[in-house]
Amino acid sequence: MPLPAVTTKIEASPRQKREGVKALYDLRPVADDFNRDWAETVVGEAQAWSIAGTTPPEPPSRGIALTARSKGSFYGRLSGAEVEAELQRCATLVKGLLRDFAIVGDTVWHLQDDRAEVAQLRELATQNQAELASLRAVVEAAIPPGKEKIAGIEAELASLRALVEAAPPSTAAFGGEDHNRSSAKIAGIEAELASLRALVDAVAPLSIAAFGGEDHRELAEQNQVELAFLQALVEAAPPPSKAAVGGTDHTGSSAKLAGIEAMAPVVRVPETTALRTELREAQQDLMACRAQGLAAQQELKALRSALKRHAVEFSVGQYNILAGYMGNNMEPWFLYGVDMPEERRKSVFKLHAQRGPDGKPANAGWPNYVRGVLSDEEVQTVERIHAEHFAWDQRKDRLVQVIEDMDSDVLSLVECDNFDDFFRPALEAMGYLTVWKKRPRPASADGCCVAWKAAIFELVAEHSCEYVDKYDPVTKRSWKDRIALMVLLRVKMTGHVICFVSTHLQRNPEDPKEDFLRARQVGQVLRELASFTREHRAEEAAVLLTGDLNCTSFGRLRGIANTVSLLSRDTFLHPFTFDCADVPTGVTSVTTARCMRIDAIMYQSQKLELVDVQELPELDPGFPIPNAQHPSDHVPIVAQFRNQLHSTRQVAKDWYRCLSGEVGLTPLSFKQLKNAFKLYDFDGTGNSTRSEVRKVLVSLFDVVHEGMHKVLDQVPEVGLDFDGFVASYLKAVKAGGMPGLEDFKEAFLAFDTDWDSTLALAELLDAFKTCAPAEVPEEELKQLFLNIDTSGDGRIDADEMTEYLAKVWVDSFDVQR
Repeated sequence: MPLPAVTTKIEASPRQKREGVKALYDLRPVADDFNRDWAETVVGEAQAWSIAGTTPPEPPSRGIALTARSKGSFYGRLSGAEVEAELQRCATLVKGLLRDFAIVGDTVWHLQDDRAEVAQLRELATQNQAELASLRAVVEAAIPPGKEKIAGIEAELASLRALVEAAPPSTAAFGGEDHNRSSAKIAGIEAELASLRALVDAVAPLSIAAFGGEDHRELAEQNQVELAFLQALVEAAPPPSKAAVGGTDHTGSSAKLAGIEAMAPVVRVPETTALRTELREAQQDLMACRAQGLAAQQELKALRSALKRHAVEFSVGQYNILAGYMGNNMEPWFLYGVDMPEERRKSVFKLHAQRGPDGKPANAGWPNYVRGVLSDEEVQTVERIHAEHFAWDQRKDRLVQVIEDMDSDVLSLVECDNFDDFFRPALEAMGYLTVWKKRPRPASADGCCVAWKAAIFELVAEHSCEYVDKYDPVTKRSWKDRIALMVLLRVKMTGHVICFVSTHLQRNPEDPKEDFLRARQVGQVLRELASFTREHRAEEAAVLLTGDLNCTSFGRLRGIANTVSLLSRDTFLHPFTFDCADVPTGVTSVTTARCMRIDAIMYQSQKLELVDVQELPELDPGFPIPNAQHPSDHVPIVAQFRNQLHSTRQVAKDWYRCLSGEVGLTPLSFKQLKNAFKLYDFDGTGNSTRSEVRKVLVSLFDVVHEGMHKVLDQVPEVGLDFDGFVASYLKAVKAGGMPGLEDFKEAFLAFDTDWDSTLALAELLDAFKTCAPAEVPEEELKQLFLNIDTSGDGRIDADEMTEYLAKVWVDSFDVQR
């Protein structure tokens, strides 16, 4: 059949689509001679297009051409040239159809764009409706005052109408001067009412019932009728006469009209365009602020996340400020400005402590207790030095300057008085938040203060511990003098928590006998520390203890407190009890009576790394403080710390040191060993092989440590499970002695009051009586003595003591399990 004629101008009609497909089907027999693959593709795609409406691919741009031989052949009634022409027409048809489909596709895209634009316009219309509602509320809020003004004008007009009606008619009234002015005033009122009517007409579409349900237009028309009636009455009014209106001149009418004019409201319709523009700008500003706030929150969250992966550094300060009421050069332990050799000072102390028959001081008050020892000139010198360097008004501002120069992130101030009226506002001005507790002795005004920079830390909890120095079980009376203040602080940016303790122990550091009482106080604060952190689920918080310890050997205090705790089998001990490192500082206090280091910052070495210590000023024993340079009899100490994110590595090292024959830094608890085992258990199977232990040791020490082979030999062929891991540590502890052995030896020497290198029962009883943080029955102490005395000779030597302490420590693991 003949193919339909095809023109280059194609209209995308269904009929043309069908004819094009049919023509392609008719050309199937000739496909072998020119391009079978392309012909089959075109026919298939065209058929799918005509049925499913899908877009066919573009045909080759080169068109369709037959070979010369094919052009000379005949295919039915058509020659090759005619077939080629028909094929080209079909290709043109298909190409045109493809172009039309592209146009349809573009049209669809434009329709989608129009739809999005309509959605935007609809959203804008919604916003405009909200704005109009807001404007309507503004206008409606302005209507009640307008109604009140109109009501007032109506009342005035009613009064004026009554006045005019009461006047007798007169033909001469029309030319009266006052009436002319009245007419002018009424005309002015009419103009004002016309303005009000225009306003009402503008507002009426918004609220037809704004005046209690009445139509504004009706009200305006009534006013117009009333004005016309009044104008007619005025024109018929008589000439001015006092008798005309009951003795009232018509000038009163003018005054009334003037009052009405003053009351005329001036109401302006808000400019909606300006309000709409302002509203849009406010919305844009709000959206911008929200976007900025969201970006800032995301940035802060990312910063906090990054900081948690890094160690946090912070500085800690300790300062005994010398309380204002204690800063007195006339005290026997000061007396600056005069030569005070030891014998002379003993004489002063003797007179100061002397009591009369009634038990009261025999030489109370200055200068009674120095009479006969100091001359009058020396007394005057002491008083002059007091006025220059000890008086509170001379020292207080300098103390604040010292604190500011310390620039500590966390600060301990002991012997701190004048807190509410002086130190609190001064510290707050420096950016600190504070907690302060007064010591329990009624006659004392000072106490301990902890301050922290509000920009870095936030307070989690606080607690104070009043030391019980003595207790009478019969009268149930207790003697209290000193205090400890502890706080939990959280780093705002990272969430890390530290436990910070400030304390001031028993005085007279030059008297070693007082160390037993100071050790008793240390034992009490360690007990309170354990309870405080457990109560607030902060057992893992790093601990720092600062203060004036009034002791020349901090190790002796630790040893006495820890020995008594172990001998009492106090199973609830905080890890800080045995992991208590000391910041090296140097001399911190110089007076005419002492030159020693008594202020301390102690920290948990497995949790914190000591980064730096602020250098202390050189203190010369020949120049006691306070003086012109130092406002206190103590100098401040400041240390920089970094929290250890991988404290388990330190515990793992201590386990290794103990097994290799070295003395570990601190005794390890059951929980610490459990965490350390997870590090050695390389693949988490619950069993650590020799190769895994070796890998961990190399990573811990970076090199093959000299004691590594000794430790590896103690690992069985099958490896170590957790029980074997703990057992190997306890075995090494028994063989090599407990970590912290030097502190225990100092405690033993302190208990040995007769210096015979052994302890008798009486010495053990005295030690517990004076330094145990809690009362222990005497019968239990006697049995304890028998348990320690393994030789049975009635004496305890140092080896028996340390072996027993190690056994108690090992036994504590069964309790912890």
